[in-house]
Amino acid sequence: MRWIDLLETRDGAIKAAILRYWINERRVTDEEHLKEISDNLDRLFKEGGEDWAKDYLPRMFDRDTVDNLLGELRDRQV
Repeated sequence: MRWIDLLETRDGAIKAAILRYWINERRVTDEEHLKEISDNLDRLFKEGGEDWAKDYLPRMFDRDTVDNLLGELRDRQV
């Protein structure tokens, strides 16, 4: 498993917890509404990941370190 895969499984667990909240606490059972929520979560996690790589990491590290880190996340095995 690559590091990026590990992060994606974490994102999936968070998404599942959010969907459980909508089902259990907000009593959303309509499949179409749940699909809309799920699709929005997928989009937001994608956007958040892109923002993290583009805006947040460069505040903590120089460009070369960011590029190396992102490469390690994509390529290195856990």
